[in-house]
Amino acid sequence: MGRFLPGVPARRVERMFAAAPGDETASGKFDHPESSAALAANAFGFFLERANALPQLPGLENAGWPTGQLALEATVRFPWWPGGRHPVLAVLITTSAALVGVESKRFEPFRDERSAKFSGA
Repeated sequence: MGRFLPGVPARRVERMFAAAPGDETASGKFDHPESSAALAANAFGFFLERANALPQLPGLENAGWPTGQLALEATVRFPWWPGGRHPVLAVLITTSAALVGVESKRFEPFRDERSAKFSGA
């Protein structure tokens, strides 16, 4: 079995991940059965070349569907970000009225009982 479900443009997805920080594909993390990146790539990758076919996500009735663009492993550069590393979203969806960020966390919240630590940014 390969990395991607049928209909997911494998080369395009691999290029997007190669260009993003995190080294998900080259490090082998992407191929792990519990990979959140693989989950996002296979759930949304099909729509990379047909963004307008992405069904409207729940709760986004006023977001200007259909989708105009969709990107995987998208670095978002907020103008108010004080520096350091910018956030990388699993999926960035652009509509006529909104930017929608999707972050994929498959098993991470359930791995241990340590509390999360957030930076000042």
